[in-house]
Amino acid sequence: MAVSVPAPSIPSGEHVQLSLPHVGLLPATVSAVQGGTVVLVLAVKDSRVQRLAGQEVAIEYKTGRGIQRFGGILQIDTGDTLRVVLHGEVERVQRREWARVDAILPVKIKGIDEPIEGETQTLNVSGGGVLVKDKWNMPLGIDVRIEVQPEGGGEPIRALGRVVRVANPEEKGIRIDSISREDEEHAMKVTDSFEVLVSPWLTLNAIVGNIYTGSLFLALIDYLRAADESREGGNISMFSYGSGCGAAFCFAKVVEGASRHAGRLDPSTELAARRKLAIAEYEEILAAYDAADANDGEHLSPARWKLRGDLFYIGTRNHIRQYYP
Repeated sequence: MAVSVPAPSIPSGEHVQLSLPHVGLLPATVSAVQGGTVVLVLAVKDSRVQRLAGQEVAIEYKTGRGIQRFGGILQIDTGDTLRVVLHGEVERVQRREWARVDAILPVKIKGIDEPIEGETQTLNVSGGGVLVKDKWNMPLGIDVRIEVQPEGGGEPIRALGRVVRVANPEEKGIRIDSISREDEEHAMKVTDSFEVLVSPWLTLNAIVGNIYTGSLFLALIDYLRAADESREGGNISMFSYGSGCGAAFCFAKVVEGASRHAGRLDPSTELAARRKLAIAEYEEILAAYDAADANDGEHLSPARWKLRGDLFYIGTRNHIRQYYP
C-alpha cells in the first residue's frame, strides 16, 4: 500500500535497513534527516557501496504498523556517511517476523575472500541470520558461505551471509544476505517447530520461574489446562535434561475425557493470589526449609506463613519425606 508523505518521519539515531541493488539489506543508523534527504551511517563498512552512487536504493524503517520503505537516490559522502535523496511515495511493506530460537546445530563456514573454512556450531538460528561459535576470530564485514545441518539429518540449509555482529569475542552474528526459496522454507521449519510445538506451553514457566524438574510438568499443565476434545487421543513428547548429564525423553497420551478436567488444572487463581516476600521473610523460609530437610529435623508448619493448598512438604523422618496432610 502506498501513501504520500511530505518528508520521512524517521528520528535520528533510529536503526534502519538500507536496500541496495546486487547487495541486499545492510543495517544502518540514521544520522540526520535534512528535508527530503536522509543521512546514514552503515553498521559495518562495505566497499561495494561506493560503486552504487547514483543508483536507486531504499530505506526500510520498522514501525509498530509495519515496515515503511522510502525510495531514493544514493549519494556517497566523505567519511562513513551516506545520503539518500528521497523521491516518490513511501511504501508500507508487510513482512513476516522471523522467530529466533536457541539451537545448537553443526554449521560449516567458508570465507568468500578470506582464508576461513571449517565446522563450528550455531547458538541460535532465525530466517534472517545465525549466531555462531567463532573459532577463527572472523572480522566484521566479511562475506561467508554457510551450511547449517538441521536436527534429524537431511539436506543442509545453504546461504550466503555477512559477519555483522560481535556478541562476545567467541561469538559472531552472521546476517543472511542470499538464500534460495527452498532453503528459506527449510529454515522456517527449524524456527517454526519451536514456536508452534513448544513455545505456547511455556507461559506458566515464564510466570513461575525455574522449578527444576517441575518445569517439565508445569509445561504439561499449561498444555492440558487448555485441552479440548480435539486434543484427546493425541500424543505429547516430553523431554528434560539437567546439568548432571542426565536426561529423559518420554511420550504421554491425552486420554478420552481429559478436556472435562481442564479447568481444574488451571492455576491462574492461585498465581493471582501470590504476595511479595520481604528479603528477611524469604531468608527465614529458606532457613526453615534447610532445617526441615535434614533427617529428623524440625517440621515445617504451612500455617506459619499462611500457605494455602492441598499438599505441603513438611520435613524428613527416618529418611522418608513427609507431606501434609
